Amino acid sequence: MSLASGPPLPASRVHHLLRMTRQDNSMSSNRLEYGVLKGQVAGATRSQSARHHTKDVHYHLHAPISAGGQDTWDMAINVGTNSPDDVLRYRFVEPFQHDCLSRLEALPVGFTRLDQQEQSPALDFCRGDIIPGGLSTLGENTAIVDDNPTSSQPYMQLARFLEEATTANALVYVFGHPYSSGLGIHDIHMNQGSTGSYTKRDGAEHNDVWEDGAILIQFADRWVALFTAFAGQQIPTDDQTGNPLPNSQVIPLG
Repeated sequence: MSLASGPPLPASRVHHLLRMTRQDNSMSSNRLEYGVLKGQVAGATRSQSARHHTKDVHYHLHAPISAGGQDTWDMAINVGTNSPDDVLRYRFVEPFQHDCLSRLEALPVGFTRLDQQEQSPALDFCRGDIIPGGLSTLGENTAIVDDNPTSSQPYMQLARFLEEATTANALVYVFGHPYSSGLGIHDIHMNQGSTGSYTKRDGAEHNDVWEDGAILIQFADRWVALFTAFAGQQIPTDDQTGNPLPNSQVIPLG
């Protein structure tokens, strides 16, 4: 089943759909809402850390994204972890070219739902061709983060691109999952191939297909893309659940 792209959703409608769909998901497919947020950077970036599963710390770059009208979303992009077993792998592509860009340009400003849409512009790093050279190229760069991610990559480069986007009034396209409460978007990274507590099963919603996250920036003279995945995620993945297959292995280093 696929859902066609629709008009942008006002904040009140987004909140209502998130509540209703999460109730449906808990009883059926355990599938998170997924889509793309189209808007403009509306302020300075900042860093923030969050503890996952009581031990690993994930570092994020946050930025406000204006989605038209009075709606401003918080964008939270992973820029590293403190876990040597699950470091962030990333790749900037500049200039970025792909057939999906014309479809993205045609989307209205705001959040467009793409969940259960198993085709572009929904992203799948394993089944689609969105990453030039393939998923293995993410192994070329590893985020080495200390307690101050603002002095590390990919934070510094992404912050520079977002600052340029602010000055140029460039559009950004953020693929990921909306926050369960409040206007925001996260999981802006590969969302399949995870193991352990992230494995898709009854009551868990982490892995899936055609729901990978990324950020694309549309400048007047070029597009820029950032793709990320964690070292602990494995490929290939199941075509239905996004879980690792029995013969799966971690993404090889470039």
